[in-house]
Amino acid sequence: MQVMKEMRREIVELTLLPAIPSSLLIEEAMRLLKHFTPTSIEHALQTTKLGIALFDGLCEFLAVEKSLEEEIICASLLHDIGTSIAEEDHNKISRNLILEHFTLAEMPLRKRIALIARYHRKSLPKPTHKDFQELSPVDKRVVLCGLSTLRIADGLDRSHRSAVMWLQVKSFADRLQINIQTDHSAEAEINAALKKSDGMQKFLDKKVLILSD
Repeated sequence: MQVMKEMRREIVELTLLPAIPSSLLIEEAMRLLKHFTPTSIEHALQTTKLGIALFDGLCEFLAVEKSLEEEIICASLLHDIGTSIAEEDHNKISRNLILEHFTLAEMPLRKRIALIARYHRKSLPKPTHKDFQELSPVDKRVVLCGLSTLRIADGLDRSHRSAVMWLQVKSFADRLQINIQTDHSAEAEINAALKKSDGMQKFLDKKVLILSD
């Protein structure tokens, strides 16, 4: 009986997504999230946990600073706050709200977080997007890495049911493979994440596969 209990506990531990860490910036993002009360706070939290898991996997083979994780966390928490004003173009509204209200972050950092949130849906950065094109090459890479991660994480909670319980990233020469475990069918999540993997495919120059155990 004790062995069975230990096995069940190990399975639970393996399927848990990472917890959201705490910092002054993240706590401020949490405060703004609650203040603007988007359509689903639970979705923002689940998307953030998925983003952390994705980024942790990417860090193993990408030359990116671990400190970028805090920016992805803040952008993930705040990516939908624009829905408190309007559903249409809420990604752009979220960007504007972050730029206006997330004053704890200095402007260069605030702008990166705002742009990561802005590009969580619809188009990727274009040559005509002045706010992105004004960034330095280093900041462009940071934003591209962040938005690529957030787009997939957002897709993996497409139905807002927190269906994905565990996530693992594997990198091969020709593809990025994301293995997930779910508590029920996640066809909608997989399809949405694959559709929104365009940023990651462009960033890594390789295709993205998502497999469900």
